[in-house]
Amino acid sequence: MTKAMNSDALKFCSGFGQFHTNKPSPNQQAYTGISLQEIEAMVLDPQSVPKPEARWAIPSTEKTRNYAAQQENGQFGFVWADLDYVQCNIECVAKTLREILPPGTKFFVYTSRSATPENQRCRVIVEYANLLAWQDHESAAQILNDRLEKAGIKPDHKSELSGQLCYLPNRGEFYDYHIEHGETLDPIRAFGDEFTAKRTLRIEEEQSRRRQREEARRKAEERRASGFESPIQAYNMANPLEDVLELYGYQKVRGRYLSPNSGSGSPGVSIKEDGRWVSSHESDAATVGKFGDTFDLFCYYEHHGNRDAALKAAREKYCQPGSSSSSAGVEFGPDFFENSGQATVATVASVAVAKWPEPISLVVNQRPDPYPLEALPGVIGEAVKEVVGFVQCPVALAACSALSAVSTVVQGLADIRRSERLEGPTSLYCLAIADSGERKSTVDDFFSRPIRDWETQKADEMKVDLKRFAAENQTWEARKAGILTAIKDTAKNGKDTETLETNLTDLEANQPEGPTIPRVLFGDATPEALAFRLAHGWPVGGVLSSEAGIVFGGHAMGKDSAMRNMALLNSLWGAERVTIDRKTGPSFVIQGARLTMGLAVQSETVRAFLDSSKGLARGIGWLARFLIAWPESTQGTRLFRDPPHHWPHLEKFHRRLGSLLDSPLSFDEFGNLSPDMLELSPEAKAAWVAFHDEVEAELRPGRDMAETRDVASKAADNAARLAGLFHVFENGPAGHVGIDHMEAAASVITWHLYEARRFLGEIALPVAMTNALKLDEWILRYCRENGVSRISTRNIQQWGPGCTRDRKALQSALEELVDAARVRVVKDGRRILVEVNPALLEK
Repeated sequence: MTKAMNSDALKFCSGFGQFHTNKPSPNQQAYTGISLQEIEAMVLDPQSVPKPEARWAIPSTEKTRNYAAQQENGQFGFVWADLDYVQCNIECVAKTLREILPPGTKFFVYTSRSATPENQRCRVIVEYANLLAWQDHESAAQILNDRLEKAGIKPDHKSELSGQLCYLPNRGEFYDYHIEHGETLDPIRAFGDEFTAKRTLRIEEEQSRRRQREEARRKAEERRASGFESPIQAYNMANPLEDVLELYGYQKVRGRYLSPNSGSGSPGVSIKEDGRWVSSHESDAATVGKFGDTFDLFCYYEHHGNRDAALKAAREKYCQPGSSSSSAGVEFGPDFFENSGQATVATVASVAVAKWPEPISLVVNQRPDPYPLEALPGVIGEAVKEVVGFVQCPVALAACSALSAVSTVVQGLADIRRSERLEGPTSLYCLAIADSGERKSTVDDFFSRPIRDWETQKADEMKVDLKRFAAENQTWEARKAGILTAIKDTAKNGKDTETLETNLTDLEANQPEGPTIPRVLFGDATPEALAFRLAHGWPVGGVLSSEAGIVFGGHAMGKDSAMRNMALLNSLWGAERVTIDRKTGPSFVIQGARLTMGLAVQSETVRAFLDSSKGLARGIGWLARFLIAWPESTQGTRLFRDPPHHWPHLEKFHRRLGSLLDSPLSFDEFGNLSPDMLELSPEAKAAWVAFHDEVEAELRPGRDMAETRDVASKAADNAARLAGLFHVFENGPAGHVGIDHMEAAASVITWHLYEARRFLGEIALPVAMTNALKLDEWILRYCRENGVSRISTRNIQQWGPGCTRDRKALQSALEELVDAARVRVVKDGRRILVEVNPALLEK
């Protein structure tokens, strides 16, 4: 829908600073209006004020910042784009706009206040020929951003939101602009097929949702007729989640939703396959919650979080009265836990049987994104493909093994300088969360074989040196014993021993030193044992373990030693000087050592470890140093394959590692390892800075990394390390790291960032949900082992998980299971029984 406009007369919603609002508050102030003619004048003569005071505009004549109100009533007069990372200058951006817009289109481009000559961040404004309704404006904004991205300029897609603030020209230390004179834009005509496709997709989505609503209503009627009385399930069945999200002001943006509680403007709510929603908005965590179902939204927005009131309202509207089944949220009476007895199907024949809904997972399992295999350069990527093709393991598992092997070899040859006084090793810590049987040991063997072969070769070459040392040391020991005996006899006879003591001192100073046999790979040594070997043996090491006992198990990470050993591993990650004080032996110092870790561990083990460490593992930044991968299992799909006759890419990988292993290490005058220092090329440095800033922006409340700030804070460091590894593997430990390797590294690290967010978000569950998971697992196992489908609450308290022995804890856990349609609580006389959804027992 379009409406002719007079751009000189039209005023678009405007204000000053992000806190400007017309709602009752200390900052309440009416919004102003601004015309495109006035905006053009600002491009020529910009304001120069701090951003909290800077003027902004919303491209709508509706004077409100409310997203829903703009979608309902807004008339939009221009489209804009926000370009946070620009590798060229303003004229380059203008040239790109001329290429992606119709010839002769009018537009403005101006740099933002934080722009620099190296990164000319800017905004683009393109005037419409006619006012557009919200849906057509959204399509135009999406198409403009898509075209910019396709042309190699990455936009911030938040400009597609209906109430997003477009900050107007504001001069900082650097300012530049471009005004292209010409005709206004008619996006419906200019974007042609793309615009039509957007409209068609919107219509199809609405039709699909209409069908979903009709199906939901039909199922709700069937459920009411069946006598099923779970008000939560009934409400969820009758109200499609997308409708309820939009009802409460959530705005859909490219498949995700922007929460009305969010101040960031970044859409952080998504709908998962099991029908639940999950939010990364920090503002949601403090209000409606981090995840839930349709009923949770109803409970918060309609009943201010009063669950009892929400249950009552849902029961009255959606449930048939008089059913004998207990419903979710029921307050169990004093006799709830006082009745005993185990029930089978026959013993509860008097209990009304209702139709079961499909059970849903207790945890919102987010599917991992595909591993960015194309980012692994050359031989590394091809070798990973080759190994995965035969082993049929998860791609991420093989990639972590390959990178761990490369890191183990390269870390002793080169460090990386990110900026002045920002330099460090190229070592990586990798952690793959994988089930037993995922073939981590097999994959490690494929990629680390040249390291093991090199260790064996060096040990063989040094056998003669070892024999010579043994002989020299025996001679030395004999001479020492002789001098000590002489000193003892001389002193006994009352004679002077000064000459003998001098001889002993000289002898001690000339004790033969044994040859250092390179031992690079370690298994499950304790952190202290590992530190001793790095200090007294070869100064480069790699822990490649499919069991990860060095980190997550045994005495090494017990209550008394966990903090000490995690701090030690933190220091080794940074190649720091560490002093080890020991009660049972001499103290020693580690200086210049380099350590890589490539570990695999089961998720349950990590969960138990994090629980037992009581937040310490994340609190001191230990877990943040790891590149975490949590790939989906391939077990059950790995049909037999004969190994290939030739491994051309893996053989190249092996030869390259062997060549690097033969490169001599550099040591300083004190005998400490001193690798060469790699520098970033100017282009690579700009790319690294852009990646650093992009990740930093995501740490803000409500953004993607708000709850994994510890991990994200190490991302830029890890990206530089990985870029250095790529460079040395392909070019050797000299020269400058190029932009291709930096961008590839940033792509891989970004994937690991979101994997860490996904994994840590799903294990950091509320206590009630954790208890529900344990209870769910125990009930299912008990019923399957005993061939029953029901169990009394008293038996659960007697034999079930320790966390549900407490009455209130059991009640909370059962409510979670009932909400997820995994069990239902029924009464049989005075007995309270927990009945399991048959669909779960069939699995």
